[in-house]
Amino acid sequence: MAGSFTDRPYASRRTLELWTAAAVGVVGAIVIAESLTHDIGWNETGPGSGYFPFRVGVLLMAAAIVRLL
Repeated sequence: MAGSFTDRPYASRRTLELWTAAAVGVVGAIVIAESLTHDIGWNETGPGSGYFPFRVGVLLMAAAIVRLL
């Protein structure tokens, strides 16, 4: 049956991509916020405990922004 309700997708591809990018951005923001509660810089023994998570959060936010554009 052409044109019936079941032939249409629930959401468009672009809508799903936007929601996924927004979700990745939220996860990135949470990772950044939590890593800021630790030392994100370098000290005499090497990187602080928040160094790597902070960079991962920044990468997630960058990926979400690129995906939104």
